[in-house]
Amino acid sequence: MPNGQHIELGIAENNLFLLLASLGISDKIFGKRLIPIGTIYDTFISRGLDALNYATYIDARFILIGTPSGVTLSHEGGAHQSIITPNIGISQPNLIYYEPCYADELKFLLFWAFDHIQEKNGSSVYFRLSTKKLEQPNRKLSQEQKINIIKGCYWIKQPKNETAIVIVCVGVMVAEVQKFIKISEEDDLNIGVLLVTSPDKLHKDWENSNKQLKKTAFIEETLQSLTKDSTLVTIIDGHSSALSWLGSVCGHKVYPLGVNIFGQSGELKEVYDYCDIDFKSIIDRIAKALIN
Repeated sequence: MPNGQHIELGIAENNLFLLLASLGISDKIFGKRLIPIGTIYDTFISRGLDALNYATYIDARFILIGTPSGVTLSHEGGAHQSIITPNIGISQPNLIYYEPCYADELKFLLFWAFDHIQEKNGSSVYFRLSTKKLEQPNRKLSQEQKINIIKGCYWIKQPKNETAIVIVCVGVMVAEVQKFIKISEEDDLNIGVLLVTSPDKLHKDWENSNKQLKKTAFIEETLQSLTKDSTLVTIIDGHSSALSWLGSVCGHKVYPLGVNIFGQSGELKEVYDYCDIDFKSIIDRIAKALIN
């Protein structure tokens, strides 16, 4: 059907993943590939996890969009605020998880995903998104940036020398980090900012590189310019373990920020402060890194 079709399932997460699994293997059954796109409240991925697992097990190809995500959904109770979905994205086979920071990254990745799910060695793709409004950069993505976005990360502010503090951030947390960039430039601090578009892609590539003596992972190449005395401050609107492993790549000290408790209803600033992922929390970790 050239114009596509919308199917509304309501509150039926298990049925959603069963449907995505069926539509995602249409080429094997009918000889005609469909491009299924399923949208779901991000935290409710867990409700249909068994069906999602079997969908990826049979190598069904689809695009899954989980939104809104994290405690950024501050006006609703903690039960609607996803915490572990980044770890699901990282650990689920045959599913690549991306959490872009900006709209131009998402636009590029979405068109890339349309091709990727149709490739012989491709897989399904999961986008963890948010409804938070962000100030968008006025830019045109370079070819190098596009390649790095697919690989999983890119610099928006490189440190001035080899010994530095690097803030590593995912998704909408870039808004908190952007506040600090302005301060660091005014105070001439040697702090870099690395945007991670896919903790999953970085982790898989790093694991695979450890199996091959001559292969260097992309994240390893990215962090190798830093000395061992450098420090990473990682931040994600999800469980901190999704990024804390980055310290193992090149042996850097890590201060991981993330959501490790159930969220609460409240103003966004209050919930970020409660979960220790606000602007002040970043300042506190940087101060601790400078003291130590």
